[in-house]
Amino acid sequence: MSGVVAVAASAAVVAATLGTGNAGGGDSGAPAPAHRPPPAFQHPGVITGAAELDAARTRIRAGRQPWRNAYTALRGSEFAALTWRPRAQGVVACGVPGSADRGCAAERRDATAAYVHALSWYLSRDERHARKAMAIMDAWSARLREHTGARAPLQAARAGMDFVRAAELIKHGHGRWAGQQRFADTLRRLYLPLVDRPYPQVNGNVELTTLNAASAIAVHLDDRAAFDRAVGLWRKRLPQYVYLRSDGPAPQAPAAVAAARFWHNPARLADGLTQETCRSLEYAGQGLAAALDVAATARLQGVDLYGEARPRLTAALELHARNPARLCRGGSKGSLGPVLEVGHDSYRRLGVKLPFTGRAVAGRQAAGGWEVLSRTASP
Repeated sequence: MSGVVAVAASAAVVAATLGTGNAGGGDSGAPAPAHRPPPAFQHPGVITGAAELDAARTRIRAGRQPWRNAYTALRGSEFAALTWRPRAQGVVACGVPGSADRGCAAERRDATAAYVHALSWYLSRDERHARKAMAIMDAWSARLREHTGARAPLQAARAGMDFVRAAELIKHGHGRWAGQQRFADTLRRLYLPLVDRPYPQVNGNVELTTLNAASAIAVHLDDRAAFDRAVGLWRKRLPQYVYLRSDGPAPQAPAAVAAARFWHNPARLADGLTQETCRSLEYAGQGLAAALDVAATARLQGVDLYGEARPRLTAALELHARNPARLCRGGSKGSLGPVLEVGHDSYRRLGVKLPFTGRAVAGRQAAGGWEVLSRTASP
């Protein structure tokens, strides 16, 4: 902004505040509008809040299922081993699939271990797990200098998501972590810049995954501007990822991109079809799971994305609970993963019935990430 424009804008604000519209030059008598700062972020505030975690801990102590079995599985995981040794790297270089892996798997595995140890500490109060989570995060914040390669944004998003969930639990649950500021600085310098931006012309699971990490890191850093950007991009991307008939005869797509090709040439359209359903159900599941995670984090921060996006998200869950292969030329490939369980539980809490999704997940508990420990509402 130029100095002239800035001065003019400032003068306009002052004039509006003082009420210059009074012909007599006196005070108009109207009070100046109060400036309301944005509400403070709630912590722990990434996907799962303290109330949900505390409820899970109570159920585990009472031996209630499925929480007790899920907790046993968590503690039995290789990632929960107290002998875990981090393999921190200075440079993490991740190219296209099939290219050399330089630190990518090590970072992902250490991030998962950090979260598993942090969650194990929260649920058990075993101090050894807290110390292990801190040691893993401290090792990476001491060594990491950059992410490089074509898949750097996706790598930073996936590893950053587990790291930030661990950091939220330790910083705001445990509170005695000497390295927390250095780790926060690492998130801001080496993770957030790769995910705090749009990726409009890639497949939607990638951008939704980066937005998931961006919103989570923003919460941890108390960065309102970054959080608002992530939510804004989520609102823009979701209609380009989940189709509704109200969108018209063609699905939405980024500018200068052919819709049919971008949507992997479905044989026909139906409410809830995702941009990647006819590419791979695995990718569709990843995209929907990331979209639901952003909504979960936003809910904790007072933003109702579940409500805003209810028609699209519930249509996607209901369609994929049945077999969407009939909509794709040559059928569909792969499997969805745990997104149906996560989505069903998210909307069940809000009193929204999803009959097809409910039947599909009956008798199953959310897999992957031990989500049942923090998400599953009381039966």
